[in-house]
Amino acid sequence: MLSTMTDIIETIIRARAAIPSTPLAFDCGSRCGAACCSADEDGQGGVWLLPGEDALLEDVSWGHVVPAPTAPMLMCDGPCDRDARPLLCRIFPLTPFVRKDGSIGVRTDARAAAVCPLARGGKRAMLPAFVRDVEEVVRILMREETTRAVLEEWMRLEREYRRQARAFDALFR
Repeated sequence: MLSTMTDIIETIIRARAAIPSTPLAFDCGSRCGAACCSADEDGQGGVWLLPGEDALLEDVSWGHVVPAPTAPMLMCDGPCDRDARPLLCRIFPLTPFVRKDGSIGVRTDARAAAVCPLARGGKRAMLPAFVRDVEEVVRILMREETTRAVLEEWMRLEREYRRQARAFDALFR
């Protein structure tokens, strides 16, 4: 059965409520200059929005929504209201992944290491409560078919990044 937009937005709101924590006991961006919120050297910077999030973020003063092939993106224009951040910002630097047994878990996103000092330390560098909260958020989002589809593409791209990184590393062994 297809979900209504109201169902999808309710899922997003439930998922947001499930992650009150942050990777550290304080705003981790205060340690790295909010590197994940800054544009790269090409002026690129932003985060995918899950279905329905664009409606929740269309009037924010600190970013603007742009269309993109897989999902709309929020492009950051300055410091955000941390309580209004998109879900993929809230779970950063973690990402969902499919375990060998087929269950869904969370791990450090391989792409995050380029920007996030915490990612280099893996989940051990983050508060255990944050990791548990992200696991719960992922469980909530995977139950909704439209948010699950975006997360599945997100996971596919992260797996591909890992595969390419291993191939690149093998060139220098």
